[in-house]
Amino acid sequence: MIRSLVFALMLGLAAGGARSAETRELTGVWVERGPRTTFRFEPCGPATCGILEDSIYIKADADARDVNNPDAGLRSRRLQGLPVLLGLRRAGPGWRGRVYIPSMGKTFPMRLDPVAARTLRFTLCLAPRDCHRRTLDRSD
Repeated sequence: MIRSLVFALMLGLAAGGARSAETRELTGVWVERGPRTTFRFEPCGPATCGILEDSIYIKADADARDVNNPDAGLRSRRLQGLPVLLGLRRAGPGWRGRVYIPSMGKTFPMRLDPVAARTLRFTLCLAPRDCHRRTLDRSD
């Protein structure tokens, strides 16, 4: 009986650890290859969001603002610290959500798919035949 109880507790702890690891695997800092855009992924409500930490626009102007936002009330937001990868939720081996592109002031569907232990493929489709892929590497 005690062996059964210990075994059940061990299974419960292992299952709990697996769920925690799954939610943590995206959380952290990721850097896009090429233009070196940096995102910090963290929980936001029931999903995960990617916060813009650094980009070519922020490097050019540390006080860069969301001036192309269609909502005039949001145009004064600083780009640094702005949530731009929104509502990311598990979908198969990867995540699906939306990306807000401040330079366009628009939001598009996107997905993140693992390609290696510390590498993700970011896919953004501006239109059905206009998809763009980038690679993100974990930096933390």
